[in-house]
Amino acid sequence: MSGKLTSNGITVRRGDSFNIVMQFKTPYQNFDLTNSEIRMSVRNPQSGKTLFPSKSAEIIDASGGKARLVITAADTNVAPGEYETDIQITLPNGDVHTIYPQNLCKPAYFIITPDVTA
Repeated sequence: MSGKLTSNGITVRRGDSFNIVMQFKTPYQNFDLTNSEIRMSVRNPQSGKTLFPSKSAEIIDASGGKARLVITAADTNVAPGEYETDIQITLPNGDVHTIYPQNLCKPAYFIITPDVTA
């Protein structure tokens, strides 16, 4: 699993897998993810087309506030380049919040770097 996650971007080598583990907390306790949905989208900024189908996070521990997004080798086996991404959570009451990137003014970058091994 190779990749890098920063406050406003994700970098993954072409053809590699990458897991993003998220821990949700309130100031004093874990955030309960029961009946919540977390989704990630990646798109080409020029064409507006999605790079791969929108990803749903796996809730690892709902009461403990832990979830994981799995990006597979098939997802990243595309032309290297810079794409855009964000991650949103939909709460049980229907509220939707963009939780990533931290910069509210623009989408995060999703960079796929070239590989050598076929």
